[in-house]
Amino acid sequence: MKKLVTWASCAFAAMAIAFTSCKPKQEPNNPNPDPQKPQEQKMIAKTMTIDATDYAKWVYVSLKKGEVVNVTNPKEDLNWDIAFHRYDVRLNGGFSGKGKGAAVKANIKSKKKTPLKDAGNAPAEGWMADVEADVTVSFNPGGGNHASKIERQGLNEVISGKKKGGLPVGGWVDVTMVMGPAYKYSYDIYFVKLADGSVARIKLTDFFDAKIKPGYVTFSYEYPVK
Repeated sequence: MKKLVTWASCAFAAMAIAFTSCKPKQEPNNPNPDPQKPQEQKMIAKTMTIDATDYAKWVYVSLKKGEVVNVTNPKEDLNWDIAFHRYDVRLNGGFSGKGKGAAVKANIKSKKKTPLKDAGNAPAEGWMADVEADVTVSFNPGGGNHASKIERQGLNEVISGKKKGGLPVGGWVDVTMVMGPAYKYSYDIYFVKLADGSVARIKLTDFFDAKIKPGYVTFSYEYPVK
């Protein structure tokens, strides 16, 4: 009897082992199975309006975060990618910062509603970093003892254009003075390198807020792109 029980126990143990070995192997719940391969960042497609009305300051933006950031030392800070001052635009590179910021205009005829994706991928050549240029830091149309003040600061001439009589020409907006200021938008699409060298597509479309007050820059961008 004892021998029979022993044989029965052995048979049951063998069946248990066989059943266990036949069960499918369950994979661990790991959204990133390869720890050496970082997950791709989701595309950011966003429109922002920046209050750039103050002649005395720049407004700094992180395109990765999609928000305005506080910057006290722009030439050393890598937390910003693009900045706005009236119609002037600067990037975190060249004369303006120690990042890898630069810009190149997309080879496409763009209109206001042309999708950014129509610009395709960024070119390998033609990138331009920021340079030193004239920036109006105080403005007084009356002149006299309170005349406008200009300083040499960093900006990106691909996006901002070059100054002619203190006004931008050949960038995202041409400003002319006849019977008062007149604004003509290019609606060009630009590729911009962020502080870390990654790339975004961007288009600047307006210089006014809903109440037709100048100095409010509206732009749309997509990040990251190749």
